[in-house]
Amino acid sequence: MDTIRLKFPHPLPRNSLFFSERITKKELHLEHIVGSRHVWTNNKWRNEQIKKGLYLPKYWIEEDFLKPENTFFYVETSVAKIIFKENLSAPESKHLQIFVKQIVDFCHQIGIDIFTEQILNSIPTLLAIGNNIPLTRLCSCNLALKVLAPFDYKPHTEHRIIHFNDYLGGGKELYFNIKKTETVKFYDKKRDIINRAETNKERALAEEMKKSNCALEILRFELTLKTGRKISEKFASLLKGRVATLQNLFNKEMWDVLLKNEIDKILNHPLQNFIFLSIEQKPFLDAFLNKNFKQIQIRNNVRKLIEDLQELGLAKTRQFYLKEFKSRQTWYNYQNRLKKLSRWIDYREIATLDSFKIHQYILKQFGIDNTQQANLDLIFKTPVSKKIDA
Repeated sequence: MDTIRLKFPHPLPRNSLFFSERITKKELHLEHIVGSRHVWTNNKWRNEQIKKGLYLPKYWIEEDFLKPENTFFYVETSVAKIIFKENLSAPESKHLQIFVKQIVDFCHQIGIDIFTEQILNSIPTLLAIGNNIPLTRLCSCNLALKVLAPFDYKPHTEHRIIHFNDYLGGGKELYFNIKKTETVKFYDKKRDIINRAETNKERALAEEMKKSNCALEILRFELTLKTGRKISEKFASLLKGRVATLQNLFNKEMWDVLLKNEIDKILNHPLQNFIFLSIEQKPFLDAFLNKNFKQIQIRNNVRKLIEDLQELGLAKTRQFYLKEFKSRQTWYNYQNRLKKLSRWIDYREIATLDSFKIHQYILKQFGIDNTQQANLDLIFKTPVSKKIDA
């Protein structure tokens, strides 16, 4: 679990230092706040603590949308930072009680009476879960992100590549977004720590990572659910009728299932073989196509698809073909024909590509079967393939 936001009915404390700032929606930059509502907090005090290397959650008291006389206390925190004082370590199910105690202690520090049972039974209004993928012995994060960039389609989402040119550490994110409800992203965790180190522990980690002999490469995959409704919807099949409380959601096995499902939607695409080829240079492609596709018409069709993938990416290529066919079902039929056609590709050549190795390694980290290898074994064992090889 990465980030969580919890909400509790609570009156605004009077004459409290910790809620002395009255801030409008625009100043706080919170997506879920609409209209002319106000919130009360003390960002100045919080930022002073952060400058000292201490981690404090974001917190505020907010007016109810329909009845401003009713107010709610919100606390939003990095689960790893509040437990470990850095966000490289990965919280697990066993850390629930430690996490709750830290939240209780923080609330009491700022004069808010919230207790263990309330926290355990609260329903989060934002939840992020993620997985650190170790790449140090395989490749750099930059290369992995380059390989993953063409996989830019996920149903009902917008895709962006965000470059962090304004940070000394640089880096970039591959970012899928469903407005106001959900985001999915890949990014370089080492660069993230170097760019955003807050606590004393993180600053020490960042200094170690800046050293030239630090070869640490960690790719971070993260899913953020931005509303209580979206959280309940995503976890519904795993909760099996239980309410989406913090206590029920704090379960690593469930996080792993959700992350695996998201990776499967993005990376295990029927056209992945052609995406691997689209990353390669023209001399390799020409030789590969001439060897694997003897019929001129088929070869030209495949070449056109690869060129479209190179120029447009997967999402825009899909849009282009949908527009051309004027039928969603025709596109899926075409996609299935291409998938069947790709079975006749000599996988021994595909398997030597760096893009293939990196892609399959990432799938394996989430327990997703290596479908390409399964196809490879199948081809080697069939009589037809033996004739092709001969």
